[in-house]
Amino acid sequence: MPPNDFSFEFENENYYSNQLINTLDLDEFDSKLISSLYREEQLTQDEYLILDFIGVNDLLRDGTLSISFQAMKRIISLHQARLTKAVNRLIAKDLLIKEKFGYTLTDEGITLFQRLHIQFQKFALKQPNDLFTHIAEGNVQGPSLQEFQYQEIENALIGKWFGKFRYTSKILNNNSLEIGWISTDGTLFASLKIGPGNELKINLSTYDLTIAQTEIQYLISHLSQILEASIDAPVVFNHFSIFDKNNQKIETDFAKIKFAG
Repeated sequence: MPPNDFSFEFENENYYSNQLINTLDLDEFDSKLISSLYREEQLTQDEYLILDFIGVNDLLRDGTLSISFQAMKRIISLHQARLTKAVNRLIAKDLLIKEKFGYTLTDEGITLFQRLHIQFQKFALKQPNDLFTHIAEGNVQGPSLQEFQYQEIENALIGKWFGKFRYTSKILNNNSLEIGWISTDGTLFASLKIGPGNELKINLSTYDLTIAQTEIQYLISHLSQILEASIDAPVVFNHFSIFDKNNQKIETDFAKIKFAG
């Protein structure tokens, strides 16, 4: 019997805070499951893959999640033409909303996702054994950020690509904004969180420590310059940590670094 409450087990909160999770594999679908989905919910296999992918990632985060088409294309194992058709069908069924830079589940979509997720008892999420998470924490110097400054940051970063990183997602809640990217080869997941207040946090999840150390410095430099240009205030990152898959800190550097715009 499925549990009464709708919850997940987590292995590493840092991992799930910035990486989009694909919990399903096409091999999990047998003919009985597909027939049941189509008969009872009027969902095709492809539609369910998308519904589950967005639903899981939305549930793991505190706020409203918007996921780009590029993120779905790079993470879900579907050909672009099939993905496009399935996304359009979900929109037509009022389960998905298309926004300027991504897609969000409707209330009906969230309800259906929760019901199906409980039905199939998919509650434990696992992560790769060799994943490392780099975290750089800092703040915007000066007065508290205003709403118009958050809008300037969104305009500068939402939907934007830079270097090897491609935009994947936006998470917006009452006191923070989080923006995500994935590398073109799918091995690096990055995010920038602004808030609460003037707090800043860059997360980078990867499998290669050497590459990650270079990329985290690139992200700090690039994002700091964009932030400073957008809000006309200095940005400082002064706390650096690295965690393994068990959420154990394996390296820390407290050297204070400031990147000028």
